[in-house]
Amino acid sequence: MGMGWTAITLGEDLAGEISYLCLGCGRCDEVCPVEIPLSSIISKLKARAASRVEEV
Repeated sequence: MGMGWTAITLGEDLAGEISYLCLGCGRCDEVCPVEIPLSSIISKLKARAASRVEEV
């Protein structure tokens, strides 16, 4: 949840940078008590960060 919250509060640039710390194992989806699709959110943050890098 931290990366999604970082994107909301501090911006997608920072969240995109730290999203690469995620291993992509999906464990966060399994343990989230309110079934937030965290791995999907993180994947989208990674994709947005990559597209911003390609634009530069």
